[in-house]
Amino acid sequence: MMVYNKNLLTRLSQDYPLNEYHLFFNSLTKDYKKIGFLDEQENVKKIVMRIPTTGFDRVDTDLFFSRSLPLYLRKRKIDLFHGLQYFVPPEGRAKVVTTFHDLFALILPELHSSRIIDFRRHWYKLAIERSKLIISVSQSTKNNLMKYFNIAEDKIRVIHHGIADNFGRVTDQGRLAEVKSKYNLHYPFILALGGRYGRKNNAQLIRAHSLLVQKGVSDIKLVFFGGAPGLIDVWGRLINSLGLDGKVHFIYPIADDDLPTLYSLAQLFVYPSLYEGFGIPILEAMKCGTPVITSNVSSMPEVAGDAALLINPTDVNDLTSAILKMLNDSELRQAYREKGLRRAAQFGWDKAVKETVRVYEEALQI
Repeated sequence: MMVYNKNLLTRLSQDYPLNEYHLFFNSLTKDYKKIGFLDEQENVKKIVMRIPTTGFDRVDTDLFFSRSLPLYLRKRKIDLFHGLQYFVPPEGRAKVVTTFHDLFALILPELHSSRIIDFRRHWYKLAIERSKLIISVSQSTKNNLMKYFNIAEDKIRVIHHGIADNFGRVTDQGRLAEVKSKYNLHYPFILALGGRYGRKNNAQLIRAHSLLVQKGVSDIKLVFFGGAPGLIDVWGRLINSLGLDGKVHFIYPIADDDLPTLYSLAQLFVYPSLYEGFGIPILEAMKCGTPVITSNVSSMPEVAGDAALLINPTDVNDLTSAILKMLNDSELRQAYREKGLRRAAQFGWDKAVKETVRVYEEALQI
């Protein structure tokens, strides 16, 4: 989501400079410290609302959005409020547009507490009721919105993510060697996105890697990047029980500038997620010329098109077979590399921002 916020806000402030942008933050969440890339834009104002919080205290979330924010919007005569996720003020003169990235708490309720589900459902419904128009990042998410909330189709606009400009195939040998050394990657590897929760399906990928080793593929390692610190502690017992000690590595943190090189070094990028609202890492890998294996569910086929090898994420043998097939066939890898580059070229932030501005203009007329 931070990728979406950063790219959208940067392009809006630069490409539509006559507008004034007010960004609202709760003072103690510290999110306002993450957008230093906008500090030099004269048409951007950071509004840090000083509301106390104790982390997961949702009473304070209600206070922020139901009282302080509407008061500010009225005082400054804000014309349009864009909820970059599903939090919006419950009333006011400003027209509201909301971006829905996913509905994972409703799609995979078994992975979440009833408290999380009830909280998100409340804010989902409020955002839907208040919004003049809704932006969905995929047709898959649009379909889920219509299914779970009975929203009229003409209220939703599908606008796909773009890909950040810094992604692309890295061929400079010095740069490749630098990142290899920095993260101790002196071996062939399969790349995946790290995480401690079930949705990313990392346990399944670790099990698939164990089956690869059993089939004689012992020279390649599995590398997870990002996610959160301490993932080795989360997955260490499973890794040990499968005899994979030394064959699964975790990289955290990773610098944004190093990520294109990391993708470029990988033999494959494997993304067997159980559910995604969009799945931007698929396109990041493709733009770096890395062959992709991903799931055949939710938004992933929509994003990947025919440019990735699709698997059933709940079938470990299907996942293992796909990886083995790709590793053993250099011509197949090259075919998916070329398809991926063409596919990634279809997704750009210029297009996404122009379409978003059209939604703003349309909402203001409703």
